[in-house]
Amino acid sequence: MSTGKQDTQRTSGAHAIERGTHATYSREAFTQSPARTRALERKRRRRRRRVIIGSIVGVIVVLLAAVALFGYSQYRALQRVEATLKADAAAIMTDVSALQDDLTARDFAAAADTEQHLLARARHMRELLSAEEFDFAERIPTYGSDVTGARTLVDTLITLTEDALIPCTQTLVDNPISGLYTSDGGINLASLYTLLDAVDPAIPVVEESLATLASLEEFHLPQMQELITPALAKVDDLKDTFTQAASLLHDIKPIVMALLGEDGTKNYLIAAQNSAEMRATGGFPGALGLLMIRDGQFTLGDFGRPYELMADRVDASYGITDVEMAASRSQMKYQRDAGYLPDFARAAWIWARGYEEENGIHVDGVISLTPSIVQRVLEIAGPITLEDGTVLDGTNATRVLQHDLYWDYLSRYTQRWWSATYVDELFAQAAKLAFHALMDNANSDTVMQLVDVALASVESGEAMLWLADEADQAAIAGLGCSGTLNEDPTAPVVGVFFNTYVPSKTAWWLDQTTTIGEGVKNADGTTTYRVESTFANAISADEARTGGNYIMGSYAYGVMEPIIELVAPAGGSIAGVEDNLGFSWVEADYEGHQMIYDTAGAIRPGETLVVTFTVTVSADAAADLAWRSQPTLTAYRLA
Repeated sequence: MSTGKQDTQRTSGAHAIERGTHATYSREAFTQSPARTRALERKRRRRRRRVIIGSIVGVIVVLLAAVALFGYSQYRALQRVEATLKADAAAIMTDVSALQDDLTARDFAAAADTEQHLLARARHMRELLSAEEFDFAERIPTYGSDVTGARTLVDTLITLTEDALIPCTQTLVDNPISGLYTSDGGINLASLYTLLDAVDPAIPVVEESLATLASLEEFHLPQMQELITPALAKVDDLKDTFTQAASLLHDIKPIVMALLGEDGTKNYLIAAQNSAEMRATGGFPGALGLLMIRDGQFTLGDFGRPYELMADRVDASYGITDVEMAASRSQMKYQRDAGYLPDFARAAWIWARGYEEENGIHVDGVISLTPSIVQRVLEIAGPITLEDGTVLDGTNATRVLQHDLYWDYLSRYTQRWWSATYVDELFAQAAKLAFHALMDNANSDTVMQLVDVALASVESGEAMLWLADEADQAAIAGLGCSGTLNEDPTAPVVGVFFNTYVPSKTAWWLDQTTTIGEGVKNADGTTTYRVESTFANAISADEARTGGNYIMGSYAYGVMEPIIELVAPAGGSIAGVEDNLGFSWVEADYEGHQMIYDTAGAIRPGETLVVTFTVTVSADAAADLAWRSQPTLTAYRLA
């Protein structure tokens, strides 16, 4: 036993000595080895960093989880709202389409109701887009701009509806167009001016809305693009419709006030131009009549032939220039032939002065109409019957006035010594009866139809207006109804005009077209276009033989001997004029425009004159070259 203890003690002692020795060795090793000490210190620091980083990562994971949970919640909320937004957007598009239909149908009461529905939907969309979920979404880079854009669009729609559409439509509801007419057939000027005044406050609202919509950026989220883009297109359509109407009403307001006699009695010479005897302004002034307006009351005098109602020749006081005389082959010496040159304002001034000299009545303006307008008026007012029993209506008036009456009374087999005067009288009678038919049937529907006719006729050049007051004339020049030459180099227009030189009614068979090629940019910034104009004589051999001198021209037998005038755009030029029938061409300066006109040439029945030339427009041009001409009768001949 003792021996075992001793062994055990010895072993324990040995271990103790071992541990002691080892411990003593380790302390000595650290004491004696600085490198070893530094290594252990670095190890301890790494352990501490791992603990700290682990803690930070843990916090970040927790935060990300929270954000993800919150973001998912917001995403789910956005999803719940999306269906409602889509429904509202679809409803708004339906309302906008309905509103356009209401306005087109001139059902202003229905339009007012539709606008209220539209406003309510837009406000609901704004309420949805103002939710907290969209505030969160708006802070997301890139896609947040989609939310901003959607909110801007809806706010703009609300402003446009609330501050422009509704006030204007409500004015039309409160002041119906039927109330514009007085019991004695005049116009209620107070009601008319109320309607015109309603537009002015809306225009700045529309302009600001335009600027806002134009500044919107494209949407990034497909869902937002799908939701907003169709609505934006519809709002844009509505904006365009309103802008055009508002701008037109705003522009014509001072003209309407001047025309309707706010400043006293106004006298307007109505010139019914005969397009069968073509002039650059639209035709020979075959019938003249005086329209008097006082305090909204209309009085129309008898129509008569220009030979009776106008002094014959011009004198030095008219200031006819050498160019005007040469380009018209001396026809400008007659007041009635002032339309040989393509400036309606100049021709109207001469007609007005000639009428004043002959009748002693001051003329405040000239209104030019072609027979095609008589037909459009009769579509609204109904048929009329001339004294010889001829019935004119909205389907035949132009053909009868520009062809059939001449053939009935003035062909080779029907002509009598009194026929020419009689046909002129029927022409004048048609103009007067059509005007009276319109006034006798005036109501809210017919006046709106007449507005459509007037706008279409102004655009085609079949109706033009000149006012003696210079300020009023300057205003209508911007409306495109003055018939003056284009003076804007940024919107270049080349003029191509046809005049019947030999007295005849052959322009019934004139087919005129102009085509403009692709522009070629020049080194100086200008652009050059190749232009081709064709003038076809569609008279058949049989018509030329049987038509007679009055219709086909003395000694001409259907041969057209025109005066063709090419007028360069403002700031532009014409070069290289060529044709296929050997015409002779002269260049001149006409009212600051280069003009090239022919001095001799003929187009026989069945022939087509083809004139080619180049037009160079100003470096300031912001639009492609367009062309302007007098209206022709082709569509009515072929109908």
